[in-house]
Amino acid sequence: MLKALREHGGNDLESKYYFAHEEDDHDHVKYLFFAHPESLKYFQKNPDIFLLDCTYKTNKFKMPFLHAVDVTNTGHNFELAYYFLPGETEGDYNFAIRQIHLLYSRYNITLKVIITDKEQALKNALRRYFPLVPQLLCLWHIAKNALTHVQDNWIIRADQMDEEKTKAQEHRDNFMKRWADCYSQKSSKKFTAAWD
Repeated sequence: MLKALREHGGNDLESKYYFAHEEDDHDHVKYLFFAHPESLKYFQKNPDIFLLDCTYKTNKFKMPFLHAVDVTNTGHNFELAYYFLPGETEGDYNFAIRQIHLLYSRYNITLKVIITDKEQALKNALRRYFPLVPQLLCLWHIAKNALTHVQDNWIIRADQMDEEKTKAQEHRDNFMKRWADCYSQKSSKKFTAAWD
């Protein structure tokens, strides 16, 4: 992969692919960041919202894979950049976030909102490079957390009577439906109305 990126890219804006990497003392790739040129074109037109999520060791390299997504002005997502990292420390995330910060600086554009999960090391690295940009929690992660609490509140056990299980499941379903109705609202007034 690195060979192909070297042949078709670089860390200048005229390259086909934008990429950056660091190697360890044994010449093994430690960090790798890359972005497709079409993604960079979308990025220049839609720089306001930036979403980061990490998949954990689901690739053949057994390295965390940080996925950067932007959102267009029509609400559609597009892939911006990808990172292979050796770990999930603040130092590892600093490499990744520094690359995005360099892109924003090179194109002289401003980021308005960052969306992440609750990964504290990532949030700290973001604060270092984008100290004034609000960080929001991803709705998917919020909904997942809400469901966990709902399941803890209305417990369904194998030894319960069918009627008890059904009632608990109805409570869970009702809460999650109300929750979904609320978080899909576009204003605080509509949110409050949906909650009430």
